[in-house]
Amino acid sequence: MDGFVAACRKVGGWMEAAAGVLVFLMMALTVADVTLRYFGHPIFGSFEWISLMSAMVIGLAMPKTSLDRGHVEVDLLAAQRSRATRRLLAASTRLLGIALFCALTWFLVGKGIEAHQRGVVSAILQMPQHYLVFALAACAFAQCVALAADLVVRWQEAQP
Repeated sequence: MDGFVAACRKVGGWMEAAAGVLVFLMMALTVADVTLRYFGHPIFGSFEWISLMSAMVIGLAMPKTSLDRGHVEVDLLAAQRSRATRRLLAASTRLLGIALFCALTWFLVGKGIEAHQRGVVSAILQMPQHYLVFALAACAFAQCVALAADLVVRWQEAQP
């Protein structure tokens, strides 16, 4: 199981690095667009590029954030409970998260197939949308795997 968790952390790190590159590209595109707009030559479709990249940034950053336990966690229910109850709540929330992200993966794959078959393109740049939808489906699946890895880590932490 340690190999599984290590592999998840490695893939999560790559995804986080890709998200960082996209954030840098978003920043550079915004600066270039604002600068060129000042001279009367804005970058055509920059808003659409920023929107598409921001969707990918969110999808790419989720698995590593989950593995690092960097999400906001409200422990109102668990704060005054026993250790066993806290472990049960943590496992339950991870299992629920896995189920939800599996459902999201399934939904996005279906939407990606539909977008491909219908030839759905973006409004301004006329870029095919199914690539983005499939990429977000892959990110949702990676989140499922990351939650499973976190569940394994929490299980190992609970063992004496």
